[in-house]
Amino acid sequence: MADDPALAAVSHRLTQARDLLAGERMTIPASEIMARDKRRRARRWKVAAGAACAATGLAVALALAPGSPAGPAPGHVQLAAWTVRANPGGTVTFTLNNTSHPAQLQRALAKAGVPAVVRWGEICEAGGPGQPLLDTTGFVTANSMFARDVASFFASMGGHGPNPVLGWTWTVIPSKIPHDGRFVISALPGPVPADDFQAVWEFAKISAPITCATHVSK
Repeated sequence: MADDPALAAVSHRLTQARDLLAGERMTIPASEIMARDKRRRARRWKVAAGAACAATGLAVALALAPGSPAGPAPGHVQLAAWTVRANPGGTVTFTLNNTSHPAQLQRALAKAGVPAVVRWGEICEAGGPGQPLLDTTGFVTANSMFARDVASFFASMGGHGPNPVLGWTWTVIPSKIPHDGRFVISALPGPVPADDFQAVWEFAKISAPITCATHVSK
């Protein structure tokens, strides 16, 4: 072995390492080092498992939370002020207690295939000389509170207190709406004098001018 220079070098380095370690005292037994490593690996597993369980528990809690909404049905938009609902068979029913959130109501009607101009806080009327209103026979049905033959105009008068509820309900067949017509729907918050319009519903030509005011008498 002494005749091989490489083996001699390795032997020399091992001897040096032994001499250096001879004066050192091992303060932590090998068994303790192995035990610590085992405990450390166990802690890591517990942390990972706990995180996975927490994530699963959160997902279940969110799925089962009683306040989690299931989401509105397609074609159905509902607020306290109004509701727009697409029905089987291609009809659309909308109920008005008032016209608050008018832009949202107008968008909901348009999405359902019902062209409309909606206003809140003012009464709007379409038509005028040379601009007659259009008949709605055949594509509009009113609820039982109103006459069965709905033409082109309906209004509610004031005098109903500070928070009047219209309770208007119309069922419309969008596919039968004339291409040159649209609804004009407007209402005022109460109280409104008894001789003034509280709300107005019309069906008019798209080309007809619309005038609006905060006080419109019968």
